[in-house]
Amino acid sequence: MRRIEKEFTVAFDEVDASGWFYGAVYFKYVNELLFSLLNEIEYPMPLMLKRGFSIPPVKYEIEFYKPAKYGDVIIGEMEVVKVGNSSIHLEFVFKDKERDKVYAKGYTVRVFTDSKKEKSVNIPEDIRARLLALHL
Repeated sequence: MRRIEKEFTVAFDEVDASGWFYGAVYFKYVNELLFSLLNEIEYPMPLMLKRGFSIPPVKYEIEFYKPAKYGDVIIGEMEVVKVGNSSIHLEFVFKDKERDKVYAKGYTVRVFTDSKKEKSVNIPEDIRARLLALHL
């Protein structure tokens, strides 16, 4: 399995009054990792939207281990762990730059959806093949 990686630097507006990273921002980071994954398979989100698809989350699970702080560099990693008929299952982890401390890790399920009908659809075969290539 090939991991997608992206570096993030914790911005001032991503911390709370205590100076700790606001955990909900991880969901934004997960989306950015997903967009990087789509770019990797040469199927960027604008193309997905143009074809009438969206891939909203239907499940999130996240565990927090260490609080990040303003200015910390976080390495986000994501990998495809399962490609279903209409869903993709993704694991993600956020580590410090040296990769010896884990800030958070988790799992998300995204479902391919017809944007107009707002109903799940099978993953188009051309996209499925590219996702499976990342998974293998």
